[in-house]
Amino acid sequence: MRKKEIVLPSLPYGEGNYSWMDKEHTRIRFRKKFNGKYKSVTGTTVQECNKKMKIIESENLRKEKEHQLSNPQNNALTLAQSALNWMDTFKRPTLKGKAYDTMESTYNSQIKTAPFADYQVATIMDTDIQGYLEDLVSVQHKSLSTVKKAHSFFCQYFAFIYKTKPYENPMINVKMPKPQNNITLDTYGNINNAEEVYGLNKEYEIMDDDEITRFIYAATIPRIQGVQGYRHGWGLVFMLWTFIRNGEALGLQWKDIDFENKTALVYKSFSRIIDRENSTENDRKYKWALSTVKSAKSVRRFYLSEQAIYALKEYKNVQNPKSENDFIFQTENKLPINNSNLNLVMKKILSNAGIDKHITIHGLRHTGISYYIRHGVDKEIVAKMAGHSNSKITENVYYTILNDQELAQLDKINKMVKQ
Repeated sequence: MRKKEIVLPSLPYGEGNYSWMDKEHTRIRFRKKFNGKYKSVTGTTVQECNKKMKIIESENLRKEKEHQLSNPQNNALTLAQSALNWMDTFKRPTLKGKAYDTMESTYNSQIKTAPFADYQVATIMDTDIQGYLEDLVSVQHKSLSTVKKAHSFFCQYFAFIYKTKPYENPMINVKMPKPQNNITLDTYGNINNAEEVYGLNKEYEIMDDDEITRFIYAATIPRIQGVQGYRHGWGLVFMLWTFIRNGEALGLQWKDIDFENKTALVYKSFSRIIDRENSTENDRKYKWALSTVKSAKSVRRFYLSEQAIYALKEYKNVQNPKSENDFIFQTENKLPINNSNLNLVMKKILSNAGIDKHITIHGLRHTGISYYIRHGVDKEIVAKMAGHSNSKITENVYYTILNDQELAQLDKINKMVKQ
């Protein structure tokens, strides 16, 4: 039987054309013009050629957008429009879901609401940006973390816009504002607002040794369904002694724990991200996504302390996993634990322990690291356990927390002595 001859499809003018590369009709060439230049792909089927050409089309479109956006003098878009295009085209494909959600939140809260958001990009000056960042601190009283996110957004965006003319980048002269430390004194000359002056805020509150003891006691009361105790109490104690990030904890499976050698392997993370396919502007829906951890340095195998091993064994008795592939932190329905639910449990435990501090799940990480540093553990070891890229991060962040709390406590002592 004669083999049926394959007829190549004919496309409308400007959409490209297919042709055979050989007499045997075994290989196809698909050619299409982009910006006056032809691009060609080859394959054994029309479908294969189409797939390859779509990759070229996407890359060409990306380059066109990059050319448009990175020429502010020829760009009629406003900052709000241009920044949104930049995010969608260049950041969304490269960032992890949670990181992009955070950037989008910064855009919605601080960028598109900036007083110069409707300015054309080329007209925005360093004084506009500097003044706005200062306003976020002194007038709007935004947290330092919020202002840092806005500053970082502007740095990344304008570096892209002016990458061919970096000397025109307005961010060259923009500095991160310093926190407003408006000191007020009592009649004895002591500082009333020590927490504000020394940079202490809810985000960085930690537990001292006595509070850690009370927290563990409250968290590990034997669980009686509907009466007392907490299903995830021992899990929170494990997080305290390993200062593991919340997403990393949710990504842990029992197979990642080597009880014999007392080690844990961290290489994946669960996070709750926006389900963009099923969300609308007025109706946000979320989904769980399992991805790699924050950075290459965050991938780590580290030794577990006796306290961490004991807590994990007790938690395993509560969780009663059916398989080593089960996730350590999960609900009875085998789903990841919602961060807000864990924070609610934290709040109840802190209350029962008589600890009047605002400490979140991430606060357990701060508490655990500062505990180890406070008790003389080498900062290099702490940095490795924490998954920090270098010990400087551990030193800069956590020594600051400890020093600030020490200063605040000294101020309280001074007040007591005066009385």
